[in-house]
Amino acid sequence: MTKWDRRFLRFQRLIFHAAIVMKSDFDGKRKFLGGKLHDLRNRIPVWQGLLLAKLGKHAAGQLPHSLMLAQVWESNHRASSRYIPRPYPGVVTDLRPARQYRILDKPELKWDRLAKGGQRVVIVPGYPAAMLLEPYVQALAEALTKCIHDATQRMKSGLSEGIGEPVQAL
Repeated sequence: MTKWDRRFLRFQRLIFHAAIVMKSDFDGKRKFLGGKLHDLRNRIPVWQGLLLAKLGKHAAGQLPHSLMLAQVWESNHRASSRYIPRPYPGVVTDLRPARQYRILDKPELKWDRLAKGGQRVVIVPGYPAAMLLEPYVQALAEALTKCIHDATQRMKSGLSEGIGEPVQAL
């Protein structure tokens, strides 16, 4: 991701957040902003750890909690940026927000080329930044519940007809 892409993504996040606040009623605004405040509070220790790591401010052999969180954060970031998806023989259900960040709204980033059994796209209301917050999380939960029910039904009918195989737990 280029510097321009990162800047545009930040700008687009700001626009999406503003749109959510503008479209919401008082209770929706309160819930959304409360969720964002909760997220912010949870990220502060990570940011402290990242700063400590850059400054090298920690006792040898003893890592502060925030530094450990920062290391996990960075490890996850490295792992996700190095991840190379492999083909999957089954059907993939892609739960997408109605509006997507421009940087992520690209055909080559979709699952349809990897899912040999096909791709099922389910559009849920909202923006990426809001999918896990009230009031949008309710719609996501309902869509996910329906997808799980449908997949369970397909698996049962496939197994009873002898054409499906059970999914092995990881």
